[in-house]
Amino acid sequence: MVGFKATDVPPTATVKFLGAGTAACIADLITFPLDTAKVRLQIQGERQGPVRAAASTQYRGVLGTILTMVRTE
Repeated sequence: MVGFKATDVPPTATVKFLGAGTAACIADLITFPLDTAKVRLQIQGERQGPVRAAASTQYRGVLGTILTMVRTE
């Protein structure tokens, strides 16, 4: 066969576009729950004083927060 080998053929624009879209979706699926858990940990107990906040802690750590979100929502 004359020309390019199968490994030398550059991807088409369509393949690049679909690959970039898929990568963005996967990144969003991973980072969105982590960011939500981070924010919930940061704001928990903000309305109450520091003594009450320690007694009514709903979330404990990132994994515990994500598991609580999965169970309740």
